[in-house]
Amino acid sequence: AVVSTQSTGWNSPAGVCEQCAAGTFSSSPGEVGCKQCPIYTTSTKGSNKCNYCAEGQSWTNYECIECKPGSYGNKLECIELKDGDILVQAVKATNSSSSSISWLIPAVVAAAVALICIILLLVVVRLRRKVAFLNKRM
Repeated sequence: AVVSTQSTGWNSPAGVCEQCAAGTFSSSPGEVGCKQCPIYTTSTKGSNKCNYCAEGQSWTNYECIECKPGSYGNKLECIELKDGDILVQAVKATNSSSSSISWLIPAVVAAAVALICIILLLVVVRLRRKVAFLNKRM
């Protein structure tokens, strides 16, 4: 086989240099073949590396697929949101880039957290009243 002297992302089957296909990569100039991306990663045509899918996408057969509205993509799969589910997203920004992370809080967990918050609020209000009453007696 002819070794391609093109930059990374190329291979040389049948003596002709060609870009690596999507889902494959070549990380060194002169490689004879393209390597399959590792599981849960993908690449575009002519890539020299593979990447994980972005938030809001799922991985299927070395492709990143956009999740349909009403669902959440955690980079590996699309999860259909149910009524009451809460999706919390945090974005970390630096001078050169930003990244995000998401948490899916099921409706039952969100309801339990809300109930605990209400109970704590009632306890605080009751304690404040007791303290105020005791202060008046002194």
